[in-house]
Amino acid sequence: MPIITSAPITILEAFPKTKFYAVPYVCAGIDREFCGKLCTGPTFLAQRTCRKPTKPEPYDYSSFILEGDEQSPVCLLGLYRETV
Repeated sequence: MPIITSAPITILEAFPKTKFYAVPYVCAGIDREFCGKLCTGPTFLAQRTCRKPTKPEPYDYSSFILEGDEQSPVCLLGLYRETV
């Protein structure tokens, strides 16, 4: 397995205006553990993780609307509603 010398670019880095959501109970768990995992993780993980860790925003809905297509909401079916 090759050694990764720099973190790969993430979707959030490639598309900076992208929104990152999770259901509220997942956000609460991330809030409880975010710094502990980020600050105490093994150093080899630093090379394999994103350069700017991002916490999701709470999202408690089962659908969303894309700008420009307001008449066709996107329903989140078949997901366990943890992250969007």
